[in-house]
Amino acid sequence: MKKLLITLSIAGLGLSACTTAPSKNLSDNYGNAVNAAKSTQVINPNAVPGAPAMNAARSAAAVERYVNDEVKQPKDVSTINSDVD
Repeated sequence: MKKLLITLSIAGLGLSACTTAPSKNLSDNYGNAVNAAKSTQVINPNAVPGAPAMNAARSAAAVERYVNDEVKQPKDVSTINSDVD
């Protein structure tokens, strides 16, 4: 019985070392950057009237090109003058 008590005590002490106390040094702004980044990636389900709508014919044509592996390649765009060799 004494051996079991010692084993349980050691196990309890070992497991208590795995817990962490909550940090009290967090600023009031903690998490705001993550929430702002998430909000920029979410579509507003209550979009304002007059917002640009999708063109169904153009969307269907784009999907068809994608399915047939005929996607239009974008033009090369550069911000640096590449005339110099």
